[in-house]
Amino acid sequence: MNDLIFRITPNIVLGSYTITRLGQQVQEFGTRFMVIVDPVLNEVKIQDKVLQTLNDRNIVLFLMNFLKEQILKLPNAPSLLQNKAMFMV
Repeated sequence: MNDLIFRITPNIVLGSYTITRLGQQVQEFGTRFMVIVDPVLNEVKIQDKVLQTLNDRNIVLFLMNFLKEQILKLPNAPSLLQNKAMFMV
């Protein structure tokens, strides 16, 4: 099994049109990402904007946009999530 490596940088970008520049900002780190989004961002249509700017830059992504409670209701949830994450590696 391949290792999953998380690199967290202290960059915080604030300002107008930040979402539209997201694809450009992340390209220096690679082209394959796991995007973790709070379900509320989907309700206010921000998730779609984030995904669009990443798709415009040909970023391959694995989207996690569900709550812990929803995961626990899925049969074989840990293995399902692990398989999805491993597909990205």
